[in-house]
Amino acid sequence: LGIYRNLSGAGDTFGFFSPAVPDQITVQLTRTTASGRQIGEAVGVSRSDLDFHLATVIFVAQKLGTSDLLARAMAVWSFNHHPDDRSVRVQLSDYRLPSMDAYRHGKRAVYHPFYEEEFALKGAP
Repeated sequence: LGIYRNLSGAGDTFGFFSPAVPDQITVQLTRTTASGRQIGEAVGVSRSDLDFHLATVIFVAQKLGTSDLLARAMAVWSFNHHPDDRSVRVQLSDYRLPSMDAYRHGKRAVYHPFYEEEFALKGAP
């Protein structure tokens, strides 16, 4: 059974089917540019190669229970890609999937924010 769980992924990312598996974490960045404009960006949810890699980082951080470290890493990633930004707000949410029984009775998945912090570069205006 352990081999099947590892090969199929049923023991890792299919919370809908296994109550022992944690819900998926999503990362939302809200960047504030030098001009004060705010830009929202979801991380790890598209089909690009980069997002697949970031989704893996998010998954590992979830498994290790390191939300603060994940948020800081996402802020650094954002500043590296957008060096002129003034600040970035990082929001971590888990996508809570209902049990099969609750789903049959109409309950649907919801996003539940559990961590939010704003980061700025030292010396930034």
